[in-house]
Amino acid sequence: MREYVRDTSILPTWVATDVGEILGFITVKIHSKESFEIHCMAVLAQSRGRGIGSLLVEAACDWVRDQRGQFVQVKTIASSVDSPEYAETRQFYARMGFVCLEVHPTLWSAAHPCLQLIRNA
Repeated sequence: MREYVRDTSILPTWVATDVGEILGFITVKIHSKESFEIHCMAVLAQSRGRGIGSLLVEAACDWVRDQRGQFVQVKTIASSVDSPEYAETRQFYARMGFVCLEVHPTLWSAAHPCLQLIRNA
């Protein structure tokens, strides 16, 4: 977790706030001039369902387009892992227009297969 906090100081980052309270954030990693990745995104559990995550993704994608980027990818846990939380995450990204690019069975570990999703910026 500390790595993600540190990364907010070195990667492009957007923060959603309400009256000074941080509700969520998103960081973007640049892979190439065409390809960018949502490195980390989080929204407080009590703030989910209010459109904050959607606004963060769209702000990041707007920035990617401003950089003349074409693709935005994100990685999460694959559906072979029985997890309601990650099922919710996958549904969120599907609503945001992301589609499956590939499943990497051992990128993180055999117990945490990685689903790589992609969309046009």
